[in-house]
Amino acid sequence: MTVFKAAAILLLCSALCVHVECQTYVNQDAGLTEIPEDIPLNVKQIYLDGNYITYIGPNSFSNFTELIKLELGSNKISTINDGAFEALVNLKELYLYDNELEDIPALPISTLEYLSLSTNKISTIDDGAFEALVNLKTLYLFDNELEEIPALPISTLEYLNFGTNKISTINDGAFEALVNLKTLYLDRNELEEIPALPISTLEYLDLDSNKISTINDGAFEALVNLKTLYLHDNELEEISELPISTLEYLSLSTNKISTIDDGAFEALVNLKTLYLHDNELEEISELPISTLEYLSLHSNKISTINDGAFAAL
Repeated sequence: MTVFKAAAILLLCSALCVHVECQTYVNQDAGLTEIPEDIPLNVKQIYLDGNYITYIGPNSFSNFTELIKLELGSNKISTINDGAFEALVNLKELYLYDNELEDIPALPISTLEYLSLSTNKISTIDDGAFEALVNLKTLYLFDNELEEIPALPISTLEYLNFGTNKISTINDGAFEALVNLKTLYLDRNELEEIPALPISTLEYLDLDSNKISTINDGAFEALVNLKTLYLHDNELEEISELPISTLEYLSLSTNKISTIDDGAFEALVNLKTLYLHDNELEEISELPISTLEYLSLHSNKISTINDGAFAAL
């Protein structure tokens, strides 16, 4: 949005507020360096993304009690005062992506349902950082500097994105409270093994582009609703049993897999798509997956296809 267009919308909003309730304040890509002081107090949505704002003070939003959505993405924010969001008693969506934050700010916003903190410089998650977020459903933390995942006490969470960090450690109990989680991104990190994941509600798990060489016993046993699993671009050399009967999509491409154990796929009674290309496979033995609709095996070293290998397909 151009500066001219944004300014026009801003003027329109201000004019309307003299006579009728103004719902949305827009001042995007306008070269702002601080929060404007002329925002109507009864707005429900504020868009200030694409500016050069560096600081959120204690009174920047102290009077916006009706605000539902606050968009502050793509600024230069490095500091947010501890009391900056205390007055936002109706806020549901907060966008702080693509800023300069090194820490997660104080978030005493019990109504919040959507939070984006992606593309910052966050390296740690302090104890209690999310404790007040008792209604949060969606959390983006991808593209930061995180090295470990602590316990996350957010029982309402349904979507969690930790992709593109430096995570090598998932602390014991990190996901135990996530009793409603359906989607989890852990791709593009430094994980070397898959710990047990006690998330029975999970339907989508992305572990692409890590350094995983080991799938621990029981890692997937609790995932009784998992439908999609990405393990592309890791260091796996062998595939043992995958006890995930609900799985429909499995990507194991671009690993170092040379061996598929007997019975590895027997439990996959609903699998429709299987990617095994770009590995070290030399032969194909039986694939007992009668539901399979798509199978990718190119870029291996296959010289032998056993009799009956595809009979069940």
